[in-house]
Amino acid sequence: MQEENYHMSLATNLFQLGDTHIIASKKVSGVYIISNKINGKIYIGESLDIYRRWHKEHIPQLRKNCHYNKELQNDFNKYGEENFSFEILERYSEDNPITTKAKIIILESYYVTAFKKSGIRLYNSENTLIEIILGNKIPQGGNATILQIIHTLSEYNIKECDGVAYFDKKHTLKSITSEYIIPNIIQEKGEGVSFFVSEFKGFVKEHVDNLDCYIRKHSIQYTLNGKKIITDIEEIYEEKVQDIQYLAVLFSEHRKEEKKKANRKRKPLSDYDPIKDGEIRFSLLFKEFAENGIIPKDYIYDKIREYLVDLGIITMKEMESNGASKRVTFVTDEVLDKGILRIIGCKNYGDSVIYSYVFTVSGIEQMRKLFSSLSERKKLELFTYMNVA
Repeated sequence: MQEENYHMSLATNLFQLGDTHIIASKKVSGVYIISNKINGKIYIGESLDIYRRWHKEHIPQLRKNCHYNKELQNDFNKYGEENFSFEILERYSEDNPITTKAKIIILESYYVTAFKKSGIRLYNSENTLIEIILGNKIPQGGNATILQIIHTLSEYNIKECDGVAYFDKKHTLKSITSEYIIPNIIQEKGEGVSFFVSEFKGFVKEHVDNLDCYIRKHSIQYTLNGKKIITDIEEIYEEKVQDIQYLAVLFSEHRKEEKKKANRKRKPLSDYDPIKDGEIRFSLLFKEFAENGIIPKDYIYDKIREYLVDLGIITMKEMESNGASKRVTFVTDEVLDKGILRIIGCKNYGDSVIYSYVFTVSGIEQMRKLFSSLSERKKLELFTYMNVA
């Protein structure tokens, strides 16, 4: 069985209230049930720490006759604590407690719905997930948990196998783009996941008769800070997933061909003006800055490049040729338009083209002002491995 974030087994850590309390040495997160052994009625709950929830909240409250669930409290008083048992229905845990909390709330809702459909009587008077989405209840973790719940509902379906529910990644244009397209193409600046999803969707429309036969559209409406928000979802029908995956492969190949055509239209080396008086090659400028005390003498060139990426002056891309890969520097169109850097040549690298750049005279002055304006402490922090804390 292929599963996303597969749960721990459907455990049966079972005890009745009259027994010695189980004290767990490790927190257990997940969904649990409180069972009435006389009439079969159950309460379904969730917690990041199930044993604490039992021993610090449910059990003391029931014994003190102050449990918030009045039906459960009434039956506890009527039948006696020896006729109630607690059981871990499903364990679930991830590294992030917010993610764990969101998913066990969803699992609790799943089991409440499933048990009701099967005719089992429940003490639960509300569905916590629905109350959170409606804005009637704020979960542990607040907005972060609510947003994680919506993300999970948008990205995953709940499926069941051998009595265990699990989260199965939905097939969407976004998930297929991330899996089948982005790893197989070279991304340019500004070409994020949403860009490719939009472009791929247009490609799919051109190759299918009716997109609605392939994609099921629905929305999730929820409340955040009193404001109603709608998240739209486009999920691919299971029987159409392979068709869309095949189109994703075709789209990748199509885009590679279009890229090759565009590269063939680039100006040849002879069409670029060679380096002019006063201009300087990219890496040599920072050697000169170090010699003149503008940046630390022991600067790390890769950290200089990281800083320029953050400023939007350059981008870095992993490129492959003949089985070898390297990080290649590309300047942004904005920087070229402003005349800070200039292309003086280009050459083929695998299926793509890489360029040679120089700083123009005005670009050198702008860089000098930019780096000179930084404090010495900031320069050490940005451009060296020195600990300045």
